[in-house]
Amino acid sequence: MANEKQNFEIIGKTNVISESENGNWNLEANIVSWFNHAPKLEIRNWSEDHLKMSKGLRFSKQEAIRLRDILNSLDIEENF
Repeated sequence: MANEKQNFEIIGKTNVISESENGNWNLEANIVSWFNHAPKLEIRNWSEDHLKMSKGLRFSKQEAIRLRDILNSLDIEENF
């Protein structure tokens, strides 16, 4: 899904983590390439049409792998 105005491309499918109450924005985890650079994992809010977005977190492939390993090691059910 390329966007020439903003010069980014969401690689692959959109992964919705949660939806806003009004349904206009979604918190998503996506692989995004900006300005034809190497894609990174991004976690941020996006408008439904993916033309607007909030500030977010970006992770390189190595950082995403480390984050995955950390999340897998957490006992989320016990700690939340």
